[in-house]
Amino acid sequence: MCIRDSYVVDRFDQTEAIGASGLVCFAVAMVTMRLSGDMIIDRFGPRHSVISAACVGALGSIITVAASVHWIVWIGYVIMGIGFSLLAPIAFAEAARQKKYSKGHAMAAVTMLGYGGMLIGPPVIGGVAELYSLRHGFGLIALLSLSLLLVAKYFRAPSRTEVG
Repeated sequence: MCIRDSYVVDRFDQTEAIGASGLVCFAVAMVTMRLSGDMIIDRFGPRHSVISAACVGALGSIITVAASVHWIVWIGYVIMGIGFSLLAPIAFAEAARQKKYSKGHAMAAVTMLGYGGMLIGPPVIGGVAELYSLRHGFGLIALLSLSLLLVAKYFRAPSRTEVG
């Protein structure tokens, strides 16, 4: 079994190795940002970080859709990895800060939504790709990314008592 990026392989007629390289670009960008993300979130706060992450992730998706050569797709993947990397840590931190439910219940809810997204997302994107094209699937990712702007107002900075 080969993990590959069928978008790059099929659309740009590239080899399996070239196709797999795109996933590496995405993963390296995501890991790099996860390791440095706390500095960004501390500096700009969760709300602005979610807004920025959503916009950056959408931009990466749009670049991927608009790419005319495979290496521009890789740039789109890197930008998506940068944007999407901070969303889960911010969601978990917000779940820990909220006061309405126990921390355990809140963390379980965020985890359930995350796993739900990982289970539902690929078949939905694949279904869109099957009905239309994988470009439309990436367009859906861009739209879903921008939908995060609607919930960004619910993310708040920790209070001074929570920080110190």
